[in-house]
Amino acid sequence: MKKFLSIIIALLLTISLFATTAVAFAAEGDLTITYAVGDTDKGKGEAPEPAVHAAGDEVTLAAANTFSALKGYEFAGWLVEGETDVREAGSKYIMPDHSVTITAQWKEAHKVTVDNDKLMEFLAVDGLKMEMGRTPIGKTLMASGDNIRATFNGIKYVASGEDDYDAVRSTNDKIYVEYCRPSESPKGQENWQNSTQITSATTEVNLSSSGWYLLRFVIKDSTDTNVLAVSDKISRYVEDSKHPVISLSTSMSDKVNDGLTAGTKYSISTSLSITDSSSTTVTYKIYKVVNGEDVLVYDSETKEVTEGYEEFIDSEGAITPSKDDISTEPVYKIRYAVKDANGYYGVVNDESAEQFFPEMALKVNAPETKKTNKINAVEIVLFCIAGLAAVGIVVLLFIKPKQQTESPRSAAVKTDDTANGEEKEDK
Repeated sequence: MKKFLSIIIALLLTISLFATTAVAFAAEGDLTITYAVGDTDKGKGEAPEPAVHAAGDEVTLAAANTFSALKGYEFAGWLVEGETDVREAGSKYIMPDHSVTITAQWKEAHKVTVDNDKLMEFLAVDGLKMEMGRTPIGKTLMASGDNIRATFNGIKYVASGEDDYDAVRSTNDKIYVEYCRPSESPKGQENWQNSTQITSATTEVNLSSSGWYLLRFVIKDSTDTNVLAVSDKISRYVEDSKHPVISLSTSMSDKVNDGLTAGTKYSISTSLSITDSSSTTVTYKIYKVVNGEDVLVYDSETKEVTEGYEEFIDSEGAITPSKDDISTEPVYKIRYAVKDANGYYGVVNDESAEQFFPEMALKVNAPETKKTNKINAVEIVLFCIAGLAAVGIVVLLFIKPKQQTESPRSAAVKTDDTANGEEKEDK
C-alpha cells in the first residue's frame, strides 16, 4: 500500500513538473494572436493570419487588408479580447502572458444626404440653358477658393479632420457630374457613363450636341466604388451659343457683282466673315449651271473634280471659265459650309434664318478687246512723204547760206586793174 501511494505521489510530481515546464515554455514564445472578421453582416473576407509571440513582446496590430467592408460599413479598428477600447490597425500592443483573440470592429460608413430641393434652387440661378462645348459646370456648382469649401446641392465641404459624417470630405470624397445625351435613355446605368469629376470651380464638361440633357450628381468615397449619394435627375437644354455667324466678305461680294473673266484662272477664297466662332473649318462645293440645273463639279473636302470638267476646274478648285461660259446670268455657284468645333454649321447674321450657307453666284464676262486700226498702203506712203517733208523743212531751217567776201564793184575794179597790169607787161 505504501509502495502504491509512493508511485501516485511520484506521478503527480512528474505531471506538475511537466505542466510547469510547458507553462514556462509557452511564456517564452508560444503565445498566439488570433484575428477574427467579427460581424459577417458588416465585413467579409479572410482575417489576417495568426501570429505567435512571447509574453511582453511589442506587437504591431495587422492591417485590415485581407477583408473588406460590406456596403454601408467601414472598418473601425481592432478590439482586443478583454478590452473595451478599439485599437487602430498598425498600432502597438504589448503581448500578455496568454494567447488572445482580436476581432475586427465595423461602423456605419460615411454617408451623405442629398437635398434635391436645395440643388434645384441652386442650379436655377443660371436658368435652364447651358452651352455646348467645354461648359464650366464646376463654376455653377462650386464657389472658388483654395480649400474648396462650397455649397454643393445642399451638402457642405468640411475641413480635413472634422468628424462630420453628413458632409462631403474634401480630401477623400469625389463628386461627379453624370449625364445622358439627348439621344440616350436614362434607363440603365450604361447611359450614365458620361462622367466628369468635379475637382475645382473651373471643372468643365464636354457637351457635344444640342437638345435636352439629363444630369445628375454622384458622390463617391475615396475608393471610388462606394456611392454615398445621388441627386435627382436635372433637365437642362443645351444650345450652341458660340455658333459661327457668317457672311460673305466685301471682296467676295464685289466678285459676285463683277463676275469672272473668260480665260482667267480664279482661285476660290475661304476668307469668309466669321464672328462668334469657337474655331471653324470652311469647306465649299462648286456647281455649274447646265441647262438650268446646278451640277456639282468640285468638292473641296475630297478635292474631286467631276468627270468632264477637268478643263475648267483643277484639283485645288481653281476655275478657268471658257468663252462658251460667257453669260449675264450666273454660270458658277460656290456654296460654302462653315462648321465649328462642336460640329455645328454656321448661321446667317439674320435671326430669322436658322442656317445659312453662303453662296457666290458668278457670271462670266468676255475678255476685254484691244482696239486695233487697219492702215492701208496709200496711207503708209502719205505718212512717209509727210515725214520726209517735215525732216527737210527742219534741215533747211538749220543750214545757213555762204556769205560773199567781195562786192561786185570791187570785183569790177580788180578786173580793170588786172587788165591794165597785163597791158603794162605787154609794153
